[in-house]
Amino acid sequence: MSLQVKLEQFKTSWRHRAGDEIAELIDADNQLLQQILQSNHHRTAGQVFPPHALTDIFGQTVDLSLVLNGKTTVITFYRGGWCPYCNLELREYQSLLAQFNHAGAQVIAISFEKPEFSMMTRDQNSIHFPMLSDEQGRLAKELGILFHLTDEVKALYQKFGHDLPARNDHTDWLLPVPATYVVGPNGRIHFASVAADYRTRAEPKHILKLVEAYKHNNLSEGG
Repeated sequence: MSLQVKLEQFKTSWRHRAGDEIAELIDADNQLLQQILQSNHHRTAGQVFPPHALTDIFGQTVDLSLVLNGKTTVITFYRGGWCPYCNLELREYQSLLAQFNHAGAQVIAISFEKPEFSMMTRDQNSIHFPMLSDEQGRLAKELGILFHLTDEVKALYQKFGHDLPARNDHTDWLLPVPATYVVGPNGRIHFASVAADYRTRAEPKHILKLVEAYKHNNLSEGG
């Protein structure tokens, strides 16, 4: 079963539980977010993935440029461990991790959450690839995937018990748009997928095929 099928199944069950009014609010917000993304000029294929210092689950600073240097890397930006769609995506990458590694690629997940919440998400989903924190959203801002939640969605999330400022260690209600990047050993983006509708994601199996093709082309060219 593909990730998108799993996401659609959850979306259908969630819509039934939440009701039409809340579901329509989310639909309208996603349409608004699409307009915001179009004006953000987010980074795309061919551009350099910006180097930044992030934080690992143990609170240690990680120089992302050193992590990416000389390696093919799949980077998935997720909203947080409180998001069931994100958890489905993370588990899908975990299920394919050995194949990504065999294809010569590392997988990294990044969110705004404080390290202790990243660790919690890792443990709850049995994740075995690095999970890093962009705590102030600086990397997301440079990538063009940072946005403020509307008052309506903020109130809804508060009702659901999602205290984002507490989890993300800043007072603003900010999130990254779910995004997936394939970054080559030279630090350039080979593939970028940015989803205004957080209920849709780039298919990890498709990403794996891209990575495998990239490895094959490099070997064929003697690279």
